[in-house]
Amino acid sequence: MKCRSGSTLTELLVAATLVVTGMAVAAPLAVRSGQTWMQTREHQLALDELSNHLEHLVRLPVDELVTEVSKVTASDLVLGRLPEVIVQAEVLGESRQPCCIQVSIDWHRMGDPEPIRLTGWVETLDESTPTMETPQ
Repeated sequence: MKCRSGSTLTELLVAATLVVTGMAVAAPLAVRSGQTWMQTREHQLALDELSNHLEHLVRLPVDELVTEVSKVTASDLVLGRLPEVIVQAEVLGESRQPCCIQVSIDWHRMGDPEPIRLTGWVETLDESTPTMETPQ
């Protein structure tokens, strides 16, 4: 039998080099994947928050709308999960006849992107607008 200690040592060095190289490639990918998932969760939470506010605001009567828009704030859940969160709402159009509401949310994110905005249209009924009556 021949002594193979030299070739075994070479195989061990090659295998260790391959493992370290594979780890050096995989580790940053795993970290970036985790960051992407976290950003996706934050974005979804922000969209849910905006959707909830907008859904509430578009159902209000026009006379209550302006006062409720000024009261829009982030929920406790969002305040706890999104850093430096700011939620704003504004009525677009005239104060007597608003046409739509825009709600926006901004928080500290990588790259400092624009705030996320959602817009909802307000139905205003006046005397000239025919209404649908539901059958009894």
